Amino acid sequence: MGPAAGDARAIARSAAGIYAGAMWVGVVHGLALAAMPAGMGNVDRWVDVTVSVAVVGAVVRALSERSDRLVARLVAEARADSLTGLLNRRGLEERLAAEVARATRERTSLALVSLDLDHFKRVNDEQGHEAGDRALAMVGAVIADHVRGADLAARWGGEEFVVVLPGADAPAARVFAERVRAAVAASGTGLTASAGVAVSDVPADPPALLAAADAAMYAAKRTGRDRTVVADGGSVAAA
Repeated sequence: MGPAAGDARAIARSAAGIYAGAMWVGVVHGLALAAMPAGMGNVDRWVDVTVSVAVVGAVVRALSERSDRLVARLVAEARADSLTGLLNRRGLEERLAAEVARATRERTSLALVSLDLDHFKRVNDEQGHEAGDRALAMVGAVIADHVRGADLAARWGGEEFVVVLPGADAPAARVFAERVRAAVAASGTGLTASAGVAVSDVPADPPALLAAADAAMYAAKRTGRDRTVVADGGSVAAA
């Protein structure tokens, strides 16, 4: 469970306490005002009412702002991979759809790189899942070090990673994939990666782009692993 979930419980507890306190103040004020003789203390009554309304308004506003921040954190956590800090599959699918729409609108290229760690199962089998998790986290850090601000990097699932490169053509995407592949090999994990590259034509199509990069990645596996393969022609048109 993410830290934002713990914050949600804390906010709920504090909100219950604040509301209980506000209700108690209201009850006390009401009893005190009811006990005053008619026609007396009108100014005091209005002051009390004004102060009470201001306090309740401030409490509601504070809780609303904290709730908004919490919702934003929960949304971010739901779209992030807890192990690597990269986007998860859901997060990438949503962001990829937006990038595809922008590339189509602006008629710019959009490249996608699929990377899969070679023989990763051996790490889990021979060294244990904790060692596998450490290796995945290190590979995630390697990828994060190589992306630009506009790029999207995600752990797609298991030992597969996906990087979206807005504005990149096939040669540029291949260079990026080769840099990451070389960095993984030199990371000290004992792992290598196979990479597939695809570039979308306009109009772009997310499933076709993902499928093309995935097919190129598996072609890299079949031809010896630890290499990069570019999809035929470098690009894929919408289905």
